[in-house]
Amino acid sequence: MIVRRRDLLLGAGIAMGTTLLPTSLLALAAPNAEVVARSVVSPGNTTRLKRVFAKAARGEPVTLGFIGGSITQGPPQNYASQIAAWWGQRFPNASLSVVNAGLAGTGSLLGAFRVGVDLLSKDPDLVIVEFGVNDASADAYAYEGLLRHILDHRTAPAALLLFMMWEKGGNMQSMQAPIGRHYDLPMISFRDALWPEIEAGRLAWRDVIVDVVHPNDLGNRYAASFCTNFFEKVLRQQAATHGALTLDPLPAPIGSSLYEHVGLMPGTDFAPIDRDGWELTPSQIWGQIWAITQSNARFELDCKACGIALIVGGRASTLLERSIITIDGVEVRPMKAPNFLDRDTIVLLTDLPNSHHSLRLETADFPSSAFGSSGLRALGLFDDPRAD
Repeated sequence: MIVRRRDLLLGAGIAMGTTLLPTSLLALAAPNAEVVARSVVSPGNTTRLKRVFAKAARGEPVTLGFIGGSITQGPPQNYASQIAAWWGQRFPNASLSVVNAGLAGTGSLLGAFRVGVDLLSKDPDLVIVEFGVNDASADAYAYEGLLRHILDHRTAPAALLLFMMWEKGGNMQSMQAPIGRHYDLPMISFRDALWPEIEAGRLAWRDVIVDVVHPNDLGNRYAASFCTNFFEKVLRQQAATHGALTLDPLPAPIGSSLYEHVGLMPGTDFAPIDRDGWELTPSQIWGQIWAITQSNARFELDCKACGIALIVGGRASTLLERSIITIDGVEVRPMKAPNFLDRDTIVLLTDLPNSHHSLRLETADFPSSAFGSSGLRALGLFDDPRAD
């Protein structure tokens, strides 16, 4: 049986909870100073982070936010929970809330659409972004839009970028780090810290990773410690800093602000104009999905936006190959677009007039094996801020 990395990203619940016995000397102890120093890709501008630390030191409530894939979502003792535990110990007088918006198998494209609902609605003070193993090179605009949306939120949260790794030391750091540098953000790399140790034979892959991407308990502890060691360094710097902590304005986009102004319409908010062979069905991942239940089916709804993306259940290629998709009566063929990737978020159009539009899907000869699992989870909607 061939196991794809995407399958592991989507469903490693059991594997992520597995602890393997360490086999190398380094794995028996905390990372040394050289490894920890290597984990810091860039300290960035720490003004926002110092503002959060000052707030916590005053005993005010603080909200930590995390967004990423399955590494962020779980297991219970993952890096996010360990960072939260450090925070509670470091600032015992500050009430702590944690918002974990990790979602298995997803990257910053879907993250940009859902960050407003799943994370920013809780007004976080600090957000850690972990999409280094789920993104593709085509996701640069979405990644930048996600970061701009976070940084421009009303609470002016601090943001830290975390780069994990997949087999052979790979990740999307080469795409994400230049964007992080443009916004002068702190960046921590699990890959940069540990891959040289693995290559040199001082650390075994199985010491810290349970499959091809998910850290075990020790790997999660290392990832958390790289972040908290950086936090401790900033706290030491802060102790010697006096004066107001003023924020720099958000710079112009390095690539695009297209995905800064996007949002999510969950399937439960759909009000179909016309439907046949589509039913709102329970789903493991998002609670409910508008699922296709017969071979020839149709679904139409109205939405207000200047761009539309489908967030699908099941394989996108199955839905797209067997469907005619139209917006305002004009056929859209996303599989013909450059950089098409078969995954859960399919951008249809981004240059529509900012008004109401009719989205219609008509399927023919849809395979019965996909009934009940393939369909629409949500819509991603682009907004034109100039229209307000």
